[in-house]
Amino acid sequence: MTSLNVTLWIAEGCNLACDYCYEGNEKGNRVMSLDTAIRTLSFLRKQCAQIKAHRLIVRFHGGEPLLNIPVMQMIVEDLRRNPPVNEIGFTLTTNATCITQDILDFFVQNACEIHISIDGCEASNDKHRVDKNGVGTYNAVMKNSRQILEKQPNTCARMTVTPDTINFLATNIEHLLSIGFKKIICQLDTCITHWETVDNVETILSREAKKAAIMLSKRSDKNQIGISLVNAAEQALKKNAICLGGIDTVNITVDGKIYPCIKVVGFPKYYLGTVDSAINRDLLHEIQKMSQNISPCCTGCVRANYCSGSHCKLINEADTGIENVPSPLVCLMENVKVSTNHYYRSLLSRAQ
Repeated sequence: MTSLNVTLWIAEGCNLACDYCYEGNEKGNRVMSLDTAIRTLSFLRKQCAQIKAHRLIVRFHGGEPLLNIPVMQMIVEDLRRNPPVNEIGFTLTTNATCITQDILDFFVQNACEIHISIDGCEASNDKHRVDKNGVGTYNAVMKNSRQILEKQPNTCARMTVTPDTINFLATNIEHLLSIGFKKIICQLDTCITHWETVDNVETILSREAKKAAIMLSKRSDKNQIGISLVNAAEQALKKNAICLGGIDTVNITVDGKIYPCIKVVGFPKYYLGTVDSAINRDLLHEIQKMSQNISPCCTGCVRANYCSGSHCKLINEADTGIENVPSPLVCLMENVKVSTNHYYRSLLSRAQ
């Protein structure tokens, strides 16, 4: 079944000043206008028809997308009222500091999945996730997260792991589970350049992942929990395919510009066109061609046909500046994720 996956950057600005943000902290303050949103909806309908999509996934992104609630509500209401496909899903990625009861009720009514950026316990979260005055955000996020989880139990926590929090990864996962999160995505911060200050990153990550696996295996509700680093079997077994960025995956900026991947939004060389203009087909073909070639440094790796590092040249360029060179952290994360998944399954087998 063909899906169209769309990320709408409806707000450039953010009310926080997280020092590891991959978009940097010199963000603009523009928001997507209602006029641009209407033209974007027209583009999405045409794109759904062109690729014969049966499913449309719309992800609201920023900056902080809750800084542009009117446009977000208009897009959701329009697509619910006049759906271009059989199935529509919505996802919001937010720092959760400025969500209101009204907007939460709106998301619940429209089955919008919420992803909250939170890095674990207060000490870890507030090392990097701070407001414009440098004040930690944990208390505000925690208060709102509890309210969100009451109404949206499938809410996902997105945890960024940094050199100064990696030693507490398992503890932070356990903390998020104790709050009520059932879905946790853990990601090493590939934008930070001082990972070299941490000795044996892979050893530490593997240790923490195994601790999380042991903890999860002992829970009675383990089958209802998904932790990307521990039990992501489906991800580990999914083979790479040709990149269809710009075709079935599009990123649309506040002014209607189109890019093929979330990591290269704003890169001039990957600008595909606008919601009003024809897509650059030559660039689409080039992106597809690049994705079919395994990165030379990945040749011989048993994960070469599965790992994003060998396949996603756009992410590689965003992380390292070179299309064919993945971030070592991507390789490390892939290896630990797979080995931890095997370890977790062995724990479950022994318990039977």
